[in-house]
Amino acid sequence: MDVFLIADIGAYLAIEPKSTSSINSRSHWAYGQLMREYRADLEEWKRVHDYGRRSLVETVFGMMKLRYGGSLSSREGMERRRELLIKVVLHNIERLDFLESGGRWFIQQDLVGLSGQSVEGCDA
Repeated sequence: MDVFLIADIGAYLAIEPKSTSSINSRSHWAYGQLMREYRADLEEWKRVHDYGRRSLVETVFGMMKLRYGGSLSSREGMERRRELLIKVVLHNIERLDFLESGGRWFIQQDLVGLSGQSVEGCDA
């Protein structure tokens, strides 16, 4: 991580520091600021910087690559965009279908398991 480069271009450093890092370990004011904010309120820091969103995005990309393959067969730019859009739309339809059918059953089972009783309106 090049703290100097990130700070010099005016970007905010939003990389979760290692547990062994100290405020002065990188000897740059931007890293010290990051460490102070991170240690003051970890949950607030993660919320403000949308930390953890990347793992969700990578999960979706991984699901799409597994289902539809990791490459596009079209050669031209507009056709490649169209092919990618079709894959994204199909992925979204499949996820909605999951929630409408099987996903609802799994959610109901979790609710029943938590309370030990059937949830009103659920045929679990």
